[in-house]
Amino acid sequence: MMGSAKKKTSRTKYNTAAIKEAADVMMVAQAIGMNIQHKRYYKNKVSVLCPSHDDRNHGSCFLTERGCRCYVCNESFDVFDMVKLHLNLDFREAAGIIADLCGGRERFLIYEDNESRATGGQSGLKILSRSDLELIGIYNMPVYVTHEAVFSFCEPERRPSFRHVWHPGDPDTDTEDYIVIEKMALKSPLLELLKDDSLGYAELIQNKAWETLEKYREIQDSFMRYSRTMARAVTPTIRRIEEILIEHGGSLRCPPEFMKERIA
Repeated sequence: MMGSAKKKTSRTKYNTAAIKEAADVMMVAQAIGMNIQHKRYYKNKVSVLCPSHDDRNHGSCFLTERGCRCYVCNESFDVFDMVKLHLNLDFREAAGIIADLCGGRERFLIYEDNESRATGGQSGLKILSRSDLELIGIYNMPVYVTHEAVFSFCEPERRPSFRHVWHPGDPDTDTEDYIVIEKMALKSPLLELLKDDSLGYAELIQNKAWETLEKYREIQDSFMRYSRTMARAVTPTIRRIEEILIEHGGSLRCPPEFMKERIA
């Protein structure tokens, strides 16, 4: 009998971090039919009926940047929980709906085969959490462009993906206060970099992680001179930076190429 070749299997999963970064919570809430209410006394907050309990009155649950917060349940729900609870779905179904609203679920699928998992392939790269990004000195802020400018007395309505920047007038020239309305052009620059150039994204993380690692090693060395307790307190931070570096293809022994050139 001829030996059969080992079957190469693959699996798919969602890049949930990328979906969360791309999701516009207001748009998702509207799309899934949540009961939304705006009131001036909510202080620019948007109220919804809590998806976690039988909520019939507005004013206790509000949309947040990442999902919603209910002050009756005293719980915060991310955008996945919000869709899961409101539509009574499992996590994967909820992730698929949110991904569709962010341009299509195929943009957020990660394909992994046995070989790539065995060799530690970088097909599963994903956006780091906000705390990890800030730890290594990266701030993944949305990019806005000017849409229009109006006088402040017009009281323009606030819309999702837009922000209002108030500018004072000049009484000497009898100029009224005005508002510049800016439209979000890019919600997550890092997500776009990851999709368009995963190698460039990995190199960026490596470079920033190495720079931060050097800084914290120097801090720990300085603490060692007069307090081992303070030096040990820095160790968990150093370990996390090392993990980030290794996860993105870096080495603890050899600095990235740009660092080699700078050192030389």
